[in-house]
Amino acid sequence: MAAIGRDQILKIQDSGGTLTDISSYLTDVKFPQDAEMYDTTTLGSTTKTYQPGLQNAKIDFSFNWNATIDALLAGILGFATARTWEYYPNGTATGKVKYSGSGFLTGYDPGAGVNDLLKGSGSIMVNGTVTRALVP
Repeated sequence: MAAIGRDQILKIQDSGGTLTDISSYLTDVKFPQDAEMYDTTTLGSTTKTYQPGLQNAKIDFSFNWNATIDALLAGILGFATARTWEYYPNGTATGKVKYSGSGFLTGYDPGAGVNDLLKGSGSIMVNGTVTRALVP
């Protein structure tokens, strides 16, 4: 069954250590994950071969600006300690998928044109392993 984007939940640990749900401000969340691939092709081969390497992930999000989310993000931009996060792509009901880990806020960009709503975007670079589990 297809999922609806509006059910996404993103929580980020603020500078005081509280895991805070910022979903009510968000308009978009992307969670790209990838693995480096090393070329292992040898001389004389007619096709390429590869070996997987390190995995990488980040969370990109867009939001409607508000002083609350501004304070949270401004407070953790450049923070020396990784902040925990939880991402629920289809809500938090029992049996739904939950991703979690830690990371650093690497970008925060509020702004708007003269005749636009004040919006913003942010990006969290995942630090270490992403855990996938089901909500109990």
